[in-house]
Amino acid sequence: MYGWTGKKVIIDLSNSKVYHEDIAEKLLKQYLGGRGLNAKILYDMTVAETDPLGPDNPLIFSTGPLTGSLIPTNGRYTVTAKSPLTGIFGDGNSAGFWAPELKYAGFDTVVITGVSEKPVYIWINDGQVEIKEAAHLWGRDVWETTVSLKETLGPNIQVAAIGQAGENQVKYAAIINNLKRAVGRCGMGAVMGSKNLKAVVVRGTQPVKIAHPEEHLKVVDEMLKHIYSAPGYPIRSTLGTTAITDIYIRNGTMPINNAQKAYDEQTKKLTSDKIAAYTTGLKGCFACPIHCSRYTKYTEQGPYSDAYSEGPEYETIVAIGPRCGNYSLPSILKLNQLLNQFGLDSISTGGVISFIMECYQRGLINKEQVDNLDLSWGNVETIIELVRKIAYREGCGAWLAQGVRKLSEEIKGSEDFAIHVKGLEPAEQEPRGMKAWGLGWAVSNRGADHLRAFPLAETTWTKEDAVRAFGSEEVVDRFAYTGKEKLVKWSEEVSGFTDSLEMCKFAQMALTIPIEMTAKALWTVTGWEIDEQELLKIGERIVNLERMYNVRLGLGKKDDKLPPRYAEPLKEGASQGQSFDINKLLDKYYTVRGWNVETGHPTREKLLELGLAFTIR
Repeated sequence: MYGWTGKKVIIDLSNSKVYHEDIAEKLLKQYLGGRGLNAKILYDMTVAETDPLGPDNPLIFSTGPLTGSLIPTNGRYTVTAKSPLTGIFGDGNSAGFWAPELKYAGFDTVVITGVSEKPVYIWINDGQVEIKEAAHLWGRDVWETTVSLKETLGPNIQVAAIGQAGENQVKYAAIINNLKRAVGRCGMGAVMGSKNLKAVVVRGTQPVKIAHPEEHLKVVDEMLKHIYSAPGYPIRSTLGTTAITDIYIRNGTMPINNAQKAYDEQTKKLTSDKIAAYTTGLKGCFACPIHCSRYTKYTEQGPYSDAYSEGPEYETIVAIGPRCGNYSLPSILKLNQLLNQFGLDSISTGGVISFIMECYQRGLINKEQVDNLDLSWGNVETIIELVRKIAYREGCGAWLAQGVRKLSEEIKGSEDFAIHVKGLEPAEQEPRGMKAWGLGWAVSNRGADHLRAFPLAETTWTKEDAVRAFGSEEVVDRFAYTGKEKLVKWSEEVSGFTDSLEMCKFAQMALTIPIEMTAKALWTVTGWEIDEQELLKIGERIVNLERMYNVRLGLGKKDDKLPPRYAEPLKEGASQGQSFDINKLLDKYYTVRGWNVETGHPTREKLLELGLAFTIR
């Protein structure tokens, strides 16, 4: 087999057993790998009653067919499980260098089941798999754990670990690899902690077999030329996602004070040039010419003089910055470091803290409920202390570790500003001023999510591009509703196959690598002849399979909605006067998807068309 190894390892922690299995080529061609393959495995291995933090919930790591090749930006992987935060389909995705190392070690996929009686880590070394004791690592943060494992196993290993948040099963705990790259969303770190699993460590030297080596080099060259010549490359490669702060400030689409508003003059303290002043170097992931990540260090005297980490990314800047009323850049740099060390999803953490701050603002909670902390907007000391308390589940941190939805159920009067979809706190966009993103959040299979649809075309394409692709130039009018259902459907399917190839969306979608070029790249690696339409069909299959996972849990149209806050018009900034009405888009979206407009469920005909008959009940 070319590209894929065709190998899966199943590790039963309850019985300390390791099983090796082949992955059928037919299955790989249906789902590619990564996100898609994981979705199929999760569907098959769980039932509606599966406890997200119980032994029967598998934790699934997968690479893609391009992983470990020379194709640009192939260094990503997906971790999938039933989410402890949302109770529905859950996964997270990360880059760095962990994924190719797993491929070089001889595996496409690792499935972890059961619960260990004591703390352990998994050591995968060139096809050999061991379950090793980790009592000495338990209680340590991600950075300490990684350093210790490298001292024991050698400097060339790759480590995916949890910190204290994962150990304590915070519902939105992350898995961190390369010290600072996060499998952030849906609480995969909590699932890992529930299994008493501290880390998955990989090392490999086995080659990836390439079907057409000469053509492979040619398509790599084509892709590199496209990336380097893309209009967005100079900004992406120097400022990374921090450039988004400038755009969202200008457009009035940055959530502030738990999305009570979307513009404030103080946000100008956080523009990309301000962050660049603390940048000490650029960082690229495996096989990535974009190198969008940055190392930052705060060198001035003061309480944050030791702040150092990779990033922060736009989402983190806003989540624990303006969303919480915080405009102190040095504190954001420090908080980014702490989130990485503790192993916390910055998006959900910021969502929880900003929600509880608004509850405090409105008099719905008192100081005694939050350990006598002052929850005034922008209180940096409180934000830092809450991050620590959440990670350790200490005091009110145990309460906040549940996530916004559970908190809102316990705090009467907070429902209208409990910012989540299906239990997942959203990323740092403002759907009132970006209608396609609002629809993408509402229908996402893992809850409020910017990356499931990732409809960048709404603000980056020309009118001519929009007419050619979707039949209306209003698709690129961020205030218009026209055509957004088509844009979101297409974007979801591109995201679906991109996440399953385990390429980066910055290359495929932000820098617009042509889909036919990606199909050619896949052919050079695997020898499988495939075209643009078949890649999109695979993306559609994955979206529908994830949807059917949630249908099995009782979800449907009633769950595809945004919080009431977004029906309130914005009062300031370049998006002033805008609100969001999901009813203008939802039935249109179901129609273009071939779903039942009454239930929001895929129709029998659509499931049969996509080869998903096994999901029909």
